[in-house]
Amino acid sequence: LTNTSPSSWTSSVLFTASFATAGDQPITAQPIVGAHPTGLQNGVIVYFGTGMYLQPTDNSTTNQVTQSFYAIWDKLGTATTVAKSQLVQQQIYGAVSSGGSNFRLVSSNPINWSTTPSPQNLGWYFNLIENNASSNNGERVVSQPILRNNNIIFSTLIPSANVCVPGGSSWLMEVNAASGGSPTLSPFDVNKDGQFDTADYLSITISGKTVTVAPSGVQSSVGMTGTPAVFLSPDKSTETKVLSGAQGLGTVTENPGTGPAGRQNWRQLF
Repeated sequence: LTNTSPSSWTSSVLFTASFATAGDQPITAQPIVGAHPTGLQNGVIVYFGTGMYLQPTDNSTTNQVTQSFYAIWDKLGTATTVAKSQLVQQQIYGAVSSGGSNFRLVSSNPINWSTTPSPQNLGWYFNLIENNASSNNGERVVSQPILRNNNIIFSTLIPSANVCVPGGSSWLMEVNAASGGSPTLSPFDVNKDGQFDTADYLSITISGKTVTVAPSGVQSSVGMTGTPAVFLSPDKSTETKVLSGAQGLGTVTENPGTGPAGRQNWRQLF
């Protein structure tokens, strides 16, 4: 939409979200956009999850199309349609219980953002189903993600299997924005020692091999939740994510990361 004449405006399809032969995946939550990992001069990355919670049939944990979370490279000045085969796939390994909470672990497959002579990958994705799980439990994303501390943060929604029980459950996910894999630093103080370090890493066995990574998600304790509100502590040593759930308010104290914290600029209006 750069021409001064609206009649000259054009559009193209950046990406079509789909899962196997089940057809297109609905996108009902607003995407968020961030600079390309190699710099804004190379375009932007569009982050979004798929799924909807609008129709009577959506309130089910069975026979649901598997939904996904995506990061797609938009080159801005160049009209490019991205194919799913050009994306790096990450995987939700599974959940591990520790300290009274359930944490999710995600793979860390490498991604190549090379721009010359041609990019090797045009983004990443992972499906909202755990490794070897028999069901996706109807998990989906219906709220806007947050791009913060070099991570992409979002809540998933899993409806209740019992129609007589209000609400459902959610996972607060936090993955590396550049790769979709496990974050570089642990977002969660798993062992509750007041530190965010490798002591908070968790292990899981996948295909006979044990992997140890930083956790990438924590299960909600207040039912279904949406986009969290984020509050940075005065000394910037921690940040608190406040979750409004079907069963009340919940909080998660997290690692503020190494990225810029607090106000970065301002503008005075006259």
